[in-house]
Amino acid sequence: MKNLLHFKYIDLAAQLLALLVPLAWAFISRDGIYYLGCYVSLGTVQILSCFLNSAFLPKILRHKHRMTYIKTLVGIFIFTVATAVVLLYIIGFVLMLVLPFIAAWYISITHSEMKLIQRALVEGIEFKQTQQ
Repeated sequence: MKNLLHFKYIDLAAQLLALLVPLAWAFISRDGIYYLGCYVSLGTVQILSCFLNSAFLPKILRHKHRMTYIKTLVGIFIFTVATAVVLLYIIGFVLMLVLPFIAAWYISITHSEMKLIQRALVEGIEFKQTQQ
């Protein structure tokens, strides 16, 4: 039982560090992008903690909301995956509509350059390779 209490102290300390270290780093560096590190690090530590507690903490000692928390995480994950799949289909559909026009545009650019080269050849104009 004493080991479980030590585990919970470590669990709480890890969560606090996962929140405070990126927060301090963002504050010291004065770069707002590092605030996102708080979400990533704290979320990672809490999900890992959730799995470890579910595996090793006896059911009698688990908080009554732990299962609700897990169901919420699963729901958010499913929603995120479903949204990503729908967005990928939408993006794919838009690309199917737009890319033929982009391809035709590039073909017309190539054709125009061919005509320009043919005209230069007829007129005997030579071009040197220039650095771009």
